[in-house]
Formats: sequence, C-alpha cells, structure tokens
Amino acid sequence: MDIKLKNISRKKSTKTAVFILTVILIVLTVVQFQFVSYNDIIPESLIIREYSQSEYFLTQEVRNAWYEINSVMENRGEVPKSAHYYYFISDGEKTYSNVEGKDKNFFKQFDKAFYSYEMGTWTIGENTNPGGITKFYVSDGYTIYISYPDEFINEKQQEWEESRNILVPFAVRVGVVAVLILTSIYFFDGSNR
Repeated sequence: MDIKLKNISRKKSTKTAVFILTVILIVLTVVQFQFVSYNDIIPESLIIREYSQSEYFLTQEVRNAWYEINSVMENRGEVPKSAHYYYFISDGEKTYSNVEGKDKNFFKQFDKAFYSYEMGTWTIGENTNPGGITKFYVSDGYTIYISYPDEFINEKQQEWEESRNILVPFAVRVGVVAVLILTSIYFFDGSNR
C-alpha cells in the first residue's frame, strides 16, 4: 500500500503564502533575539544553572577583580571601597585588604568563589569554578586571597534564575519557529521534486 502525496497544492498563491509565512517567522525570530540582547539577558543562564560556575561570572566579576588587584600590586591605583568582594594582597612588606585582621580561613569560608595565591601557586575553593584568575601571572613574592561573600553570590544567583526563566520559553519559541521555517522551506522547495 503506497501513499502518494500528489494532491498537495502547488499553486502559485500557495507558494506565495508559504514564502510570506517563512519571511514573517524569520523576522519574528530576529525580533526575539533583539529582545534578549536589549534587555541584557544572559544566554549562558539557559545552559549553566549556577551563576558562580558561569563564564559570565569569570569574565565580569573575577577578571575585573583581578585587574583592580593587579593595579594595586603595580602601584597604579587601589581597589574601590565599593568592591563587592573581599581581598587580601601582601608582598611581604605592604598589605592591602578590605577586611582587617582576617586570615586565610576567613576568605576560604566562601568556597563558591575563593581564589588564593601563595608561594607561586593558585588554589581555589572546593566549589569554585576553576577557570579565570588562575591563568594570570603573579610574581612569587605575593600572597593574594580573593573571595565573594555568599550574599553577593546568592543575589546574583537570583538574577541568574530570573534570566533563565525568561529564556526557557524564548528557547522553546525559537525552536518551534525554526521547525516551522524548515518545514515551510521544504514545502516551498518541494515543487522541484
């Protein structure tokens, strides 16, 4: 028992309607991407569930902290008082910190985002993303501790989840539109078969 699809309309008006529908779907997809772009929604939140494990955290927070700390080490500036991370920098003679009288254990308690440099070696907290700062060169004479407080990470995690909640329906819509576009293109091109 063969089924032949010879009854599908190949009229010019049908092809024109399918073409117009395809163009509309493509335009709607572009508009949705623009919505995400203009609202500063981070697409990575769709894939990575934990903010502190994201590449965005490494590039926007950790790398910026490193640049600020590096400027202190090179005597070109100081870390802003409004920094949302804790730091300790010492070259053996001078010490800079935004928490007084605290030792390594204080910094280490924030294990979601803890970076330590001692005796030429970077170490990280148990639950810390291993990328980012450990790739930067520091001369052996420095001791550096950087950690992000749990309150800051939790606040950013909530924003991350809000972004994810916006993106999940968006991804579903884009997927459906992509299937519709491919189906319409197949149908539109079906006249050559």
